[in-house]
Amino acid sequence: MNVFHSLNRPLRLDLWPWLWASAAGLAVAAALGLTRGEYHGISGFSSTNFGWLVFTLVGGIVYGVRQADGRLLPGLLRPIRAGALAFALCTAAVCVTGLVFLPEQSLWTTLTTDAVGRAWVMAVPVAAVAYPVEIVKAIVRRS
Repeated sequence: MNVFHSLNRPLRLDLWPWLWASAAGLAVAAALGLTRGEYHGISGFSSTNFGWLVFTLVGGIVYGVRQADGRLLPGLLRPIRAGALAFALCTAAVCVTGLVFLPEQSLWTTLTTDAVGRAWVMAVPVAAVAYPVEIVKAIVRRS
């Protein structure tokens, strides 16, 4: 058996809960925008980013749970893939948001400060939830 069986498979974006993660993120962004009373400039950037954080957290955790299959050895690497996907999606979303709400700020500045800082904070809990799921599924599979 190939140890990296599950990592050799193509990245399955169909496992990401696009509808539910988007709905959760949109609800948070809208609630913050309505609470603040404005949705432009730095306030719009901040509110939208909170939406992206929720989108990434919800989507990444569900993705990590869905991709878990109980093969323990490659399973210990799969949560890293879930976290990396969450990191990449969050980074891209925050960069696009920065271009829309803060056009005076360079893309490089957004990428190296706002985007990476927020994406890292979301990738860690995604992996932290995916690891126990992998272990539980491995235990269930062996019993």
